[in-house]
Amino acid sequence: MTQEDPDIQILLDHAKDLYCSLLREKPTQADDTYYAILIKLERATEKKKHELAQTSKTSIVLLNYQPMINNSMVLIRAYPTGCWLMH
Repeated sequence: MTQEDPDIQILLDHAKDLYCSLLREKPTQADDTYYAILIKLERATEKKKHELAQTSKTSIVLLNYQPMINNSMVLIRAYPTGCWLMH
């Protein structure tokens, strides 16, 4: 996906750099730019998902399957902990 879309790769690189600077606890302008880059990255991935859903039936199935698996994983993690907020 990133090979086809260099804009997404640039956003991923920026997010990685900002994440590393946050891990090193360097006080930078990372807080402001980090959220802006994450929002741009989310919009770019949503746009790509929409494009894929328009062109491929397999993509439609996988895009619908992924949220179901994520929900199942949350329930599996929640059961042993007894955390009702996760249910």
